Amino acid sequence: MAVILAGALLTAALGAAPLAADDDRDELRRRVEQGELVSLATIFDWLEQHFEGRILEAELENASPPRYEVEMISPDGQIAEFEFDASDGRLLSAEGVNLRAMQRQPLSSARAAAGEPR
Repeated sequence: MAVILAGALLTAALGAAPLAADDDRDELRRRVEQGELVSLATIFDWLEQHFEGRILEAELENASPPRYEVEMISPDGQIAEFEFDASDGRLLSAEGVNLRAMQRQPLSSARAAAGEPR
């Protein structure tokens, strides 16, 4: 299982057909419940708090460490990609054209407000 698409959450959010097999969703749910992974809801909440836009897609990459890759579209139509450590929810990278314009507040301020190191 190289990639688990977050079908259950995205299906509800986008009104689309399921993006992953039931077994994949069950496995993702089990790993979140056992504390191996941070929930996608936690990742989505963080993104919505810090960036303007809509979530388009989320994937779990079973790498070491496991990673969530999330795509968002900004209000002006630009695509941004975010990568999070799925085991602890830490933002690993963010890429996109004019990413700063999507920010609700600068990341350094957001980290300071959350008590995170810079």
